[in-house]
Amino acid sequence: MAAGVHTRGRALLLLVVAFALAGCDGLPQRATAGDAAKPRPKQRTFFVAPDGRDAGPGSRQRPFRTLARALRRLRAGDRLSVRGGVYRERISIRVAPGARGARVVVTNFAGERPVVKGQLWLISPRYWTIRGINVTRAGRTRNNLARVSGGTHWVWENSEIWNSRAQAGLLIDDGANDDRPLGRFTVRRNCIHDTVPNAGPNQDHNIYVSDFNGSPRADGLIERNIMRNAPNGRGIKFGPGDDVGGPHHVLARFNTIYNSAQNIGVSSGSHDITLERNLLIRAREANIWSFVLRGRNNVARDNAGGRAAGLLRSGGPSARPVTDGGGNRRLTTGFDSLSCSGFHPANPEARKYGRYAPTVADLP
Repeated sequence: MAAGVHTRGRALLLLVVAFALAGCDGLPQRATAGDAAKPRPKQRTFFVAPDGRDAGPGSRQRPFRTLARALRRLRAGDRLSVRGGVYRERISIRVAPGARGARVVVTNFAGERPVVKGQLWLISPRYWTIRGINVTRAGRTRNNLARVSGGTHWVWENSEIWNSRAQAGLLIDDGANDDRPLGRFTVRRNCIHDTVPNAGPNQDHNIYVSDFNGSPRADGLIERNIMRNAPNGRGIKFGPGDDVGGPHHVLARFNTIYNSAQNIGVSSGSHDITLERNLLIRAREANIWSFVLRGRNNVARDNAGGRAAGLLRSGGPSARPVTDGGGNRRLTTGFDSLSCSGFHPANPEARKYGRYAPTVADLP
C-alpha cells in the first residue's frame, strides 16, 4: 500500500513539472535568455604603457607596451587604463563587443595624457567608451587619424585629435561596402582641430560623418565639441563626396566650430540631420552650407554664427536647403583664446550657444 502511494506521488510530481514547463496550450516551451539572469562578465582591468612589454600580463606592474595588443585583449566588462606618453602605432582593429551593463572602457590613466601618433581605427565597437585617448599624425601620414566603422552604443569623448592630413580628423561610417551597420553613437567634449589641406577643394574636415547606407537604425549625437581650423573643408561634414547615400538621424548640438570653409556642411542624400545651439564663427562661405542636398528633414534651429558670408546657404545643382527651423541668429563673440581650453565668448548672448552653454532647460 505504501509503495502504491509512493508511485502515485511520483507521478503527480512529474505531472506538475511537465505543466510548469508547458505554455498555455500545454506544449513544452523552449527556454529563453530571459528565463534566468545572465551572470555579469567578470570585470578585469588592464594597463598599457610605452615602456611596457606585450609579452606581459597587462597588469599595473607589468603593463602591455602597445595599444593594439591591449585592445585585442578586451572583452565585455573590461577596462583598459592607458598610461601617458606616445604610442607610435597605426591601429585598425575589429574589437570584441561589450554588453549592456558591461561596457568596455578605454580611458587615460588619471592625470596622464596618452597620444597615439599614427592612427586609431575601431571596427564595429558595441558598448565601448573611448575616453581621453588623443590622436595625431605621424610624419606625412595621409590617413584619417581616428575612425569608427559600424558598431552601436559607443562613445568617444574627452580626446584631442589634431593635424590630420586626410579627409578627416574623425571619420564615422558603416564601412566601404555598407557592411558594418551603425546604431547609436555619441561624440562629445572632444577638441578636433587643424586638418591640413590635402585633397581637392573643400575635402578635408574635422569630423566627417559619411555614408550610412547599411545602417537603417543609426542614431547619432555630436555634442559639446570644439572644432577649429579646417580651411579646406567643414568642421562637421554630413554626407559623402559623391551623389550616393548619406548619413541620417544625427543630432549635432552645443558645438563650437571656428575657421572652416563651411563650418557645417550637409550634402547628397543626408536626411534627418538636426543642428541646434551650435556656435559657428568664421567661415569662408557659410556657417551652415547645403551642397547638392537631396535628402529631406534636415533642420537648423537656434544656432548662432558670425564672420561668414551667410549663416544658412545652399549651392550646387538642384540643392535642397537645410530648413531654417527658427531662432538662428548672427552675433559677435570675442573669444578668450583659440585653444582646446579656450573659446569662451565675451559676449553674454554668445554664451547661450556652443561648447560651454547651459542646457536648454537652464537658459533664462
